[in-house]
Amino acid sequence: MNALRESDAKEKYNFWFKTNQDRYAGAAVTLIITALQVKIRPTTVTEGQSVTLTCTSTCSLSSPSYIWYKNSLPVSTKLTPGNNTLFFRAVHIADAGRYVCAVEGHEDHLSSAVTLSVRYAPRNTSISVTPPGGDILEGSSVTLTCGSDANPLVHNFTWYRKTGDETLQIGSGQNYSFARIHSKCSGHYYCLAKNDVGSDQSLSLLVDVKYAPRNITALPSPSVTIMEGASVTLTCNSDANPPVHNYTWYKKYRSTESSLIVSGQKYSISHARPVHRGRYYCKAENKVGATASTTLHVHVHKPPLWGSIGALLAPILILMAGTVAVCLSVCWRNTETIAAEDDSMTHSEKEDSGPIYCNISAMPTAPGNASGADAGDGDDVQYATVRFTHSTTQDGTPQGCASEDDVEYATVNFSVLTTTDAR
Repeated sequence: MNALRESDAKEKYNFWFKTNQDRYAGAAVTLIITALQVKIRPTTVTEGQSVTLTCTSTCSLSSPSYIWYKNSLPVSTKLTPGNNTLFFRAVHIADAGRYVCAVEGHEDHLSSAVTLSVRYAPRNTSISVTPPGGDILEGSSVTLTCGSDANPLVHNFTWYRKTGDETLQIGSGQNYSFARIHSKCSGHYYCLAKNDVGSDQSLSLLVDVKYAPRNITALPSPSVTIMEGASVTLTCNSDANPPVHNYTWYKKYRSTESSLIVSGQKYSISHARPVHRGRYYCKAENKVGATASTTLHVHVHKPPLWGSIGALLAPILILMAGTVAVCLSVCWRNTETIAAEDDSMTHSEKEDSGPIYCNISAMPTAPGNASGADAGDGDDVQYATVRFTHSTTQDGTPQGCASEDDVEYATVNFSVLTTTDAR
């Protein structure tokens, strides 16, 4: 027998032969094979635990020295003579592998190999995206895959999505797929891998769904009415990812024809004229695509006639109002001055008012002045009648007074008396 194995010792062997008459068999014999064996204690080991590998032999050897091999390479650990164990105080996943032993000097006779399996929790958990690389466009098919290194293998994958401060569990399984992804699916995704030893969470992956501009609005919507000469600004708004990098404004002249007016999110009309009335729309564009807004109607009206007249008369009215105000101010000041003078004059007149006396002396009448008088009658005396009348006042001022002389007069009426009357 060549290349004996330990399993060959489990069989019983016998000799027999057969003739044309009968068959003859000899007594069974047992094959004993003296070989090296490796035993592991404990048989199941978790990372961080201690483990012992022991090399045994059925041969009677005196103080043999043992050599260990891991994955066909000698183990660097130095063992004392007669020591047939390989001990790991805190086993690591790097210690896992296929181990054999041999007696020094008989390296061509190796023990059967045993596998040291180290159990450990999932690690290096990560997410991959299919299709890989490039932007994720709305409506496309996307698959997220959770990968992890673990022993034993991961038996449970759980998916989570984080949006703002909210985290939701969204599914389970190693793969999470979108048949037609929507922009609402944007967010940070991560997975949790779990086996019998423990669990591990991946880093979050940002799923940023790109889409062309939408919900395009031209404001003020749907129309705006302004007067000639007024100003108005049209604004184009949209929702897009990535943001819009180009806005353009157009004016429609016919149902199928339009003309580019200006680029930019806003279009300003600083002095409206009839030529500005019409239908306008804007177009928003990003790297995914371009979308146009609905039509915005701009109506330009002429201002009312009274408004135009008022605009022309306004400067004149303002000038007239200013002139009247100046005149009134001057007149008011003059009135105050006159009133002050009148008050002073009245005060003086009141102080001088008192009894008025007149001295009347009899004067000879000049010859020829009296009607019917004889020039020769020198003895005859002519008398005159004197009548005093009280002067009346009006508004506290005596009649006939001269303000510059402050002289008061009484009315004196003379009547000529004839001699006959005197007698």
